[in-house]
Amino acid sequence: MAEGGKYKHSAEKRDSVFKATTKASIIGGLQGASLSIPAHIVLHRFVPSFKYLRLPLKWAFHVIIIGASSAWKGESSVTNYKRDTNNMLRLKREKMLAEAAERGVFIEE
Repeated sequence: MAEGGKYKHSAEKRDSVFKATTKASIIGGLQGASLSIPAHIVLHRFVPSFKYLRLPLKWAFHVIIIGASSAWKGESSVTNYKRDTNNMLRLKREKMLAEAAERGVFIEE
């Protein structure tokens, strides 16, 4: 954060990162649920000790898997967003340098 408690990034950039992260987190949560529910069924069927666990522990099993996959997807979307943004800035810089070289103006990096 910059001085005065204000963010240094524009509102559009913050909104686009928020949307990408939220979408990826929801997808990750759904993927985690699609993993934890069949895992619960298999464990309940074939592992006797899992069958006799209390309900809060079974819920914790689901929450941990769903939360972990949601966080994983959310973090990977932030990493992908940073990579894409850096690639876009690199291409803009290369284009600007090429245009300056065509005009005969040489810019040092």
